[in-house]
Amino acid sequence: MPPRQLTFIITIIILAALLAYTINTGYTTTEYIINSNYIVPLIVNGVEAQPPVKALAGDTVCVKELTAYLQQNKRLVFREWNDGLTDQCRVVRGNHTAIYEMEVLLQVYTEPKALRKSEWVKAGSLIKLEYPEIYYQDGSERYIFESWSSGENPFHPNNTIYVSEPTRLEVRYIKEYLIAAVGEAKINGTGWYREGEVAILATPPVIYLSNDERLIFTGWESIGPVPVIISNPQNPITMINVRGPYILKAKYEKQYRVEVTSPKGVLFKGWVKDGETIRIQADPTIQLQEDVRLRFIRWSLSDLPSVPDITLQVHQPYNLTALYNKQYYLAVESQYGAAGAGWYDEGAIATVRANPQPPSNILINRKLVGYSGDCQEDCQTTNGAITLKMDSPKKIRTIYATEPNLLTIGIITGIGGALVAVYALTGRKKPEEALKTKTMKEPATTADPSKALFKCMECGATIRGQDKALKHSRKHRYDHVVKEYVALEEIAEPINERTAILWTKGLRLRITPPDQSTVKDLVKPGDIVRYTEMPGRLRVEVVEKHERHGLPVFTVIATPEEAGKNGYRRYINDLVAQDGKIYCIDEECNCRLYVEERAPRLKPEESIPKPS
Repeated sequence: MPPRQLTFIITIIILAALLAYTINTGYTTTEYIINSNYIVPLIVNGVEAQPPVKALAGDTVCVKELTAYLQQNKRLVFREWNDGLTDQCRVVRGNHTAIYEMEVLLQVYTEPKALRKSEWVKAGSLIKLEYPEIYYQDGSERYIFESWSSGENPFHPNNTIYVSEPTRLEVRYIKEYLIAAVGEAKINGTGWYREGEVAILATPPVIYLSNDERLIFTGWESIGPVPVIISNPQNPITMINVRGPYILKAKYEKQYRVEVTSPKGVLFKGWVKDGETIRIQADPTIQLQEDVRLRFIRWSLSDLPSVPDITLQVHQPYNLTALYNKQYYLAVESQYGAAGAGWYDEGAIATVRANPQPPSNILINRKLVGYSGDCQEDCQTTNGAITLKMDSPKKIRTIYATEPNLLTIGIITGIGGALVAVYALTGRKKPEEALKTKTMKEPATTADPSKALFKCMECGATIRGQDKALKHSRKHRYDHVVKEYVALEEIAEPINERTAILWTKGLRLRITPPDQSTVKDLVKPGDIVRYTEMPGRLRVEVVEKHERHGLPVFTVIATPEEAGKNGYRRYINDLVAQDGKIYCIDEECNCRLYVEERAPRLKPEESIPKPS
């Protein structure tokens, strides 16, 4: 077949095919309407136009914007074409409408910020909003739901609202802070408080751990990350203005009960802070009567030093008793001196020694033949010594026999006649008058208890007369008869600048005259002294002033020189200075304290503390 015919046949076939396709697809030149439910620009075959627009079958049409903003809080969002196609662009096959949906902005404002939100919702829809009733910001801050600004259920955290226009909702929450407190006991008032409220915290002022141990409130302290101002921190009940989460601490100090007693009563009773140091002083002696007393021996707790004046650092409860031994006084009267007088523990054996052959003169010989007084069957002696069991106060006297010295009487008689003649010629005193003048002593004072002065230690009253004083003491109704005597202290009555008298026994006591040096002026710590009633030399540690029968006296506390600082202490009591010499207060006592070696003097000071 020629090429031209072939070409013609092919063209005819193509045209026939095109005609058949056109018939099968219904292709015509009819125009279609492309519209939108809102005035949103469309693009037909690349050309923008406002709806409605005309398009031919097979044209391409598109919505210009998937989201068209009408206002900042109102917009149109393309959803689909009327035939369900959701593509932005499509081929025209008929009348088509672009379906837009109007959305409005729903804003929910609240505190805390974490619950705020903003979202687009379909205009004209019911929106369900669900919020927590309690929202915890952290462990110490939370928000409690109160209400919505609008909606169907404004007083419930789950609310429903109809939204047709842009809407701003507010969820009202109340802020609360946690107020916490720590301490040794439960503290009332802790918990959640609204911001601006006043919180009242209360803790016990006293917490008893036992009968002898307790905790005492001392104050509040802010210990949390947010400081708080406490208006009255020393009060166990305090108020604070809540502006944040606070943590407070109730501070306590531990105290122990300390009670110290002696036969005279309570020396100390009270609560003492842990670690505090207190000083306790018991009487070295307690005078029950003039010749009966109690002498301190130790404390009921064996760990404490056996001295009446102690310093105690408290780390535990204490219930101490000062323990005493009862003592009786043994009085010995002897014109030639005797050893053994003094105070003895009840039941002790006392030994009294007197000179069996005191010095005699040329006319007579003297000899100790025994004792009289409270010695009963023990009054006889062969060597000048007797022993007595001290079960009561005792007073004994030496008995001396005087025998003439016949051997020398003749010689004395002759010499005496000559002496009388000489004295007569010279106008001097006779020998017996001179001897009488030389040996004359001040007459002894007769005991008179009715003149005695007593001070009541209970009320401070001064009473003259022993019977009247005892009658006064019984008015205080003591629980033990011993205390009736303990509560009375006899006061010595001065008769001149050097002497005072205890009328119950007629005892004469020494006084340091005015403007003379006292014992404390004459003896200083570190001095080496010797006491007539103690063997060896002593090193002075302390010189203490106190009173005996209302008169100023001193006690010298010393240790043996060779024993050093750890030696057993000696207490030399009731010392008085007269004319630069140191005596016992009793005029009938010949005891003396001598300073043998003085320590280097320091700067003047009242006293040197007693070593612990």
